[in-house]
Amino acid sequence: APCAQGGDIACFREELGPTAGRALAALARAVDAWVQHAPAVRADVDPECIPELSLTLQALLRLTRDRSRDAATAEAVGFGCYNLAEWAEEKGALRSALHWAQMAIVAWPQHPQYAYLIGRLARRSAEYDHAEHWLRYAMRLSRRRGEWETYALSLSGFGNLKRQRGNHPQATRYHRLALKLARRHGLRTIEGDALYDLAVGAIEQGEIPRALSLGREAIRAYGPGHTRIHRLAHDFAWLLMNDRGDYFHAAYVFQALKPHVWDPDVRLAVVTSLCRAAAGAGWEKAFETSWVDAWVLIRTATSRERHAGALIQLAYAAAAMG
Repeated sequence: APCAQGGDIACFREELGPTAGRALAALARAVDAWVQHAPAVRADVDPECIPELSLTLQALLRLTRDRSRDAATAEAVGFGCYNLAEWAEEKGALRSALHWAQMAIVAWPQHPQYAYLIGRLARRSAEYDHAEHWLRYAMRLSRRRGEWETYALSLSGFGNLKRQRGNHPQATRYHRLALKLARRHGLRTIEGDALYDLAVGAIEQGEIPRALSLGREAIRAYGPGHTRIHRLAHDFAWLLMNDRGDYFHAAYVFQALKPHVWDPDVRLAVVTSLCRAAAGAGWEKAFETSWVDAWVLIRTATSRERHAGALIQLAYAAAAMG
């Protein structure tokens, strides 16, 4: 496995606030002492300070105090750290999430899902070399253990990493491998994701008819009502607007999506894209409405991860409207 270690625990307070940050920093010291076989560190943590994590915090506090080193305890510590990593990622606290994901695999090194999570978080944080090492490890480990869903996710993540680094032929290769594996094992959501990723690559290379065909296949793979259809529709319309200058048709898609999307990050993407498309199409009323909606979402959001991209779309919209 690549070298795994926790990052600077100061990021907890910066990303999650003083209460959660202080509790998680104290717990991280206790867990780190446990995995390093160092003398126990007492973590004075009230598990109820983060209500949705109280059971996980209680378990980790108990396990690190007991000092047992058997396999069951190590697996439980790893799982607790993994839960903390997923929670932090949902909060948009990527550095904190990466810290806990790395602690999870130090505690239980043979879990491919932990390796995949580190790779995904590192890719989202633009730590591309780090992401490549961990995604490769996740692929090897999940294939060896026959954990096909994690293997397919790792292939897909590696393809997205290659696309972000500008290597489109390699990206296509890994997305096709993910597609083949997903179909073989009946992984319908991952099949849809692979088709979705192949469609995005086709649009970026100007192959619009092929992209539309792949997009239709992705929708069939997802099935009716799947939430990722909203993301697919948004991304298709955005690429048509941004790469092809087709503001008119893009604006219709964004308007159709708006009543159905309530996840804050996705809704922010939809309303800011609608604002830009409406400006390009000359729809002044739709521009003004989506402008107001976007600022409400920005000012009330708990996470700022998507704000930079949203503000860029608003800047384009403002320029188009003069």
